[in-house]
Amino acid sequence: MQASWNILKIKTDDLETKRKGTLLQILIVALIGLSVLRAAFEFFQPTQISSPQALGQTVSTLLFGFACLLVVRSGKVRLAAHIFFSVLNFIFFVLLITTTRNLFFPYLMLTSIVAIATLDSVRASVFYSAITLTAVSSYYILSGAFSLLAVLEFLITCLSVSVVAWATADYLQSALRDSKTLAGELLNQSNLLQRRAQQLQFSAEIAEKGSSSLDLDQLLQETAVLLKSQFGFYHVSIFLVAANKKTLQLREVATDVHIDLIDLQYELPLDNHSIVGWAGLHRETRVVNDVKTDKAYKEEPFLPHTRTELALPLVARGELLGVLDVQGDQPNLFAQEDIAILQIIANQIAINIDNARLFAKTESRLNETRILYEYNSLLSSTLDVGELYRRAARAMTTWLNASRCLIFSWNKAEQTVTTQVDFIYDLAAGIVEQYLLDLPTLNLANYHSMRKVLDSAQPKVWRLGDAQLDLAEKQRLEEIALHSFLDVPLVRGSQTYGLVRLYRSATQGIFTDNEIQLAQAMGNETAVTLANATLTSETQARVAQLSSLNRLSLALSEAPDLHQVNKATRREIMSLVEATGLAIFLLDEGQQLLNWLYLYDYGQEVDLSNVPPISPDIGFSGHVVRSRSTLHIQSTPENRAKFNSFQVGSTDDFHEFWLGIPLIVTNQLIGVLSLQNLEPFSDRDIELLTTIAGTLAIAINNLLQLEAVQKALDIQFEQRLQIQTAAEVAAAATTVLEQDALAQRTVNLIKDRFDLYYVGLFMVEDNFAVLKAGTGEAGKAQLAAKRQLQIGGQSLIGGATNDGKPRITQDVANDPEWLPNPHLPDTRSELALPLRVREKTIGALTVQSVEPNLFSDDLLGALQIMGDQLAVAIQNAQLLANAESRAKRQAFLNKISAQLHQSTDVETIVGIGLSALSKQLDGTAVELQLGRQKETS
Repeated sequence: MQASWNILKIKTDDLETKRKGTLLQILIVALIGLSVLRAAFEFFQPTQISSPQALGQTVSTLLFGFACLLVVRSGKVRLAAHIFFSVLNFIFFVLLITTTRNLFFPYLMLTSIVAIATLDSVRASVFYSAITLTAVSSYYILSGAFSLLAVLEFLITCLSVSVVAWATADYLQSALRDSKTLAGELLNQSNLLQRRAQQLQFSAEIAEKGSSSLDLDQLLQETAVLLKSQFGFYHVSIFLVAANKKTLQLREVATDVHIDLIDLQYELPLDNHSIVGWAGLHRETRVVNDVKTDKAYKEEPFLPHTRTELALPLVARGELLGVLDVQGDQPNLFAQEDIAILQIIANQIAINIDNARLFAKTESRLNETRILYEYNSLLSSTLDVGELYRRAARAMTTWLNASRCLIFSWNKAEQTVTTQVDFIYDLAAGIVEQYLLDLPTLNLANYHSMRKVLDSAQPKVWRLGDAQLDLAEKQRLEEIALHSFLDVPLVRGSQTYGLVRLYRSATQGIFTDNEIQLAQAMGNETAVTLANATLTSETQARVAQLSSLNRLSLALSEAPDLHQVNKATRREIMSLVEATGLAIFLLDEGQQLLNWLYLYDYGQEVDLSNVPPISPDIGFSGHVVRSRSTLHIQSTPENRAKFNSFQVGSTDDFHEFWLGIPLIVTNQLIGVLSLQNLEPFSDRDIELLTTIAGTLAIAINNLLQLEAVQKALDIQFEQRLQIQTAAEVAAAATTVLEQDALAQRTVNLIKDRFDLYYVGLFMVEDNFAVLKAGTGEAGKAQLAAKRQLQIGGQSLIGGATNDGKPRITQDVANDPEWLPNPHLPDTRSELALPLRVREKTIGALTVQSVEPNLFSDDLLGALQIMGDQLAVAIQNAQLLANAESRAKRQAFLNKISAQLHQSTDVETIVGIGLSALSKQLDGTAVELQLGRQKETS
């Protein structure tokens, strides 16, 4: 039942259409019902058609009626009437032709004339009347089954019914039009009064919303929506004056157009080239009843149906705040009463906007003050520069609604910026509070936008579509999938320290003027805090440096030797400066070579015993020596080739930074201090190391001078010892007259006084040098073995005794003339000193040591003096022994001579002579034959 009623429900709001549709539905149901009854009668009592035909006719009739009811239900009453009655007349005419005894069909066709006249119009009814008369009359005449009277009767009936139906329909339609006109006028008056009341109520509602809501965006949105819905305008938009006072920015819109004009940042200039711009420029209402006739109208492609436009300036306290723009899709839409009401509403909107702005400004100032207070408290609670950067990035990202924050420090001299912190807080990307570790250094030559902000010290907002945006910045925005960023300089006074960059996505919008102002305030606070922290850190670092310098000075002053100086220097420098290696070079006395004094590389000391000195004409260190200035350079292959440098240490894989500082004392260059590191040294590091280099230079110079004084004292001591030893040798030579005792005492004295390994004395006997004295067990063993060496043979003693020249072997391993001695296995250096008297070599002195390179010129000279004295003493002893021997022989001869003179017996004289001869020949038998007799004694 409900479905039946639904099919009869007409979908239209027009009352006249509903009335005609209901009448048509009644006619359809009635006529379809009659047809169904007739078909049912034929089905039970067939006369002209069979039962199956009657059933088919019933079904088709019902379907046709249902289709017509559907058309009526859709509200297309006229179309349904024409379909139904044209088909119905056609069916009646077909039945008239195909059946007999059904003369009522032509008269049933007259119902369509009356129905069309009532449901559509008289003109359409006339058309139906003409078709019906023509068709039926033609059939009557052509069929020959009807008389002329029957034709006339039908004609008269048809015309009579048609005229009456036309007259009645015309009267009813005329009366209906009059009533509709009166009803429309009454409705218009009622609607007008109701509209005025609604407009006044709407004005009061806007005033109420303005007093209850101080959120500008919400206020503008609700106002625009209310205006469009209450007044039924085609398009309502609210423009506000931009910060530059030259353009009007679209802030809110209520329209049927499916385009986001706000996100497109739609703007209009304040000029005479648009209705909105004109109203704002002249601060007067501008009404255009037909936009096609107004030259100031600016056609917008997204508003194609605009026919009329009204622009009302929004003015409060004498200041233009914006323009309310209203557009309609019908010309002459705005009556004077509408304009007056809209002007009242516009004034109320301007007051509400002004109040909302004042409130927002006050609230923003309070919020900014609170944020700056909390921000200052957050930063002032730490003096660690790295922590300050991290806190600042996190706070600015959170409080300024950004997705990412980077803070750069600016090196103005090198025109580079170094990333100090990179913080991401992007919920859309699923990243929450992440600090990135990749902190690159950027060359400002490739980032002109960043350089402009640093040079001008003014913040700047950049968007992805900006034409002036650097290509690198644009690619970076696309890479990280963000839409815009704000660059804020870190300014303290007149000095710019760096830059803060805040990124936003498209959904987060563009930074507002208030947000930019707050960001600048936070940036300034960051710069001040960083400067204070830097000064504090520098002060603390300076104190630490001074403490380290004091420790270093104390350590250097207490260091007993250069090795301890080197270790103390390395320990203190490595605690103050990050470095991978440290080296100290010293110039030789002739300043022709740089000697490696110390090298520490990657945590260990390097053995420099096999590293040769380098020339000051090559290398980084050589450049420092030649220029007497500090050199800071990266050790790239190109730079090493340029300076003819080489690598000494653990690795050559990295292009490390090399720093060389001259060691200068009293304007005299004594060496070079060099350091290496993977990162460049800062100016503060170089300044500190320069100070340390001065202290180190003084310490090294003092130790060198101390060593020189000590060496001079040692030389003096050695000289005194040599003189004393020479004196003792001379004393021994004058007191000891026995040659062997003299030789042994002399070699022992020389060995003990000069701390030697072995001293031996050889004397020339025929073609051999025979060992006469030797020190220690080795000397005893060789004396027992009666050691002797061939004069001129392969030995140092043989060579010295041969040509009378000294032989010196500072390293026996490298001397082919040296003859090894199994009794002296530890000999490393040897001196063979000839003993010469009156141009004659009488022997040689061998002096041996366990240390190579022992024999200096001074020691050689002292030994030569003692050798000469020993040679003279030995010769004197030999001469004395010879003189004593001759004296003894002379005394013996004198005694024999006296005995012979005192004896007269020949046999006695012969016996005395033979006995004396045998005694001189150590008891050798002597025979004397005189004449005939043999006598033995």
